[in-house]
Amino acid sequence: MYICNKCGCRCDAGELRGGVCDDCREEERYLEVKRDQERLMLERFIIERRDGQLALMLGGLICR
Repeated sequence: MYICNKCGCRCDAGELRGGVCDDCREEERYLEVKRDQERLMLERFIIERRDGQLALMLGGLICR
């Protein structure tokens, strides 16, 4: 049995890659996708006004 470097669980040698178990790698992939989705959402709905302030845009209207 080997120990995952990230969560400390005991795994078989075939379940570890680079010292990290399958569950931790899957969780990291999920978090990466979620971060990318949040970044895209912010790019789409937050704009910078001419005076340098950030503004939230909802339904084509700029909220103050």
